[in-house]
Amino acid sequence: MKVINAQRASRQADMGGSILLDYAVYFEAPLKETIDVCILFSPDGQENQPKLWGSFQLWLKDFDGRWFDQFWMMFTSSQVFRQQVKKFYGIAGATQRQEHIQKIHHQLQTAVRMLGNLGYKVTDMGSGGTQQSAYIAAEQFPKEVLEASNAAGFRVEPQRIAAGGLVCQPIANLQAGGAFAQLMADWAEGGLQPGHHYAGWHESIRTCSLVPSSIKVKMLEKTPEVASAVQHSLNGTLAYHDLAKLRSGRDYFSKINMDTLLSNLQITEVPEITSHLDEADQRKVLRWMCRGLHEGMAIQKVLIDNVATEQQRQRSKQARANGSSTGSTTDPDQMV
Repeated sequence: MKVINAQRASRQADMGGSILLDYAVYFEAPLKETIDVCILFSPDGQENQPKLWGSFQLWLKDFDGRWFDQFWMMFTSSQVFRQQVKKFYGIAGATQRQEHIQKIHHQLQTAVRMLGNLGYKVTDMGSGGTQQSAYIAAEQFPKEVLEASNAAGFRVEPQRIAAGGLVCQPIANLQAGGAFAQLMADWAEGGLQPGHHYAGWHESIRTCSLVPSSIKVKMLEKTPEVASAVQHSLNGTLAYHDLAKLRSGRDYFSKINMDTLLSNLQITEVPEITSHLDEADQRKVLRWMCRGLHEGMAIQKVLIDNVATEQQRQRSKQARANGSSTGSTTDPDQMV
């Protein structure tokens, strides 16, 4: 796993002292849809001390270097904005949050006891954790619980029902966990409601970033595929296949050099967040930014294409070793 500690800023903020704002980008398997940026707050020069505020996460697809600069400017200059940050990212009220989690845990325990009394063997149960996920695992569930959980939008598997665990959605995770715990408690008490009664937690899902990207890009008219991917990103529903299927063919941006790409994007240097990439991949990122993808989306697109290319090479290598023909071996690198 690569960790890119991309930028650090330390300034006086009206919070009783100097604070340190840091971000780290964790590039794991690009096949995962949950690559994220972790924003950290701590007392200046005391990284090993308890965090002053805490931390929150952003999806990489919604992050760019200028976002960080704009966020820090607003954060240090406006007390109102700092309060909005606390509320939007759910990083305040640790005591209140813990009380909510304890209530969820108590309700789940009540349901687990009832499941056991009725002969349903429970194998695991949990609430809280880093992504505030609440779940019950059992060898089997009552049919009415499965139906209501499905209708409420929880993750229903053959031997597990879970709520929460959505990347970068701490508030929605808590609301989902509470709704799931209430569903199970109602069932245990004989008062289970129709599934839609517990689906209100969806209203807590919000856009991923309080500060939108500030990059202004001169670009070609977006292809329907690019426009669709951007819209999914804005809705918080961007999936792996939305980026994997993007193809540009040979366009204007395929032919221009690095300096021209930077000029077209109105930036003077390659984004710091791409420093772990070689120059060829950095150019690919810039090209996809010119075609309409945000910086983080463009990085993830290139990572996905690189994995696809390597997989194709391995398949071709194996086919040659087996003495068979592989047919077309179009390299995704040649499409960008």
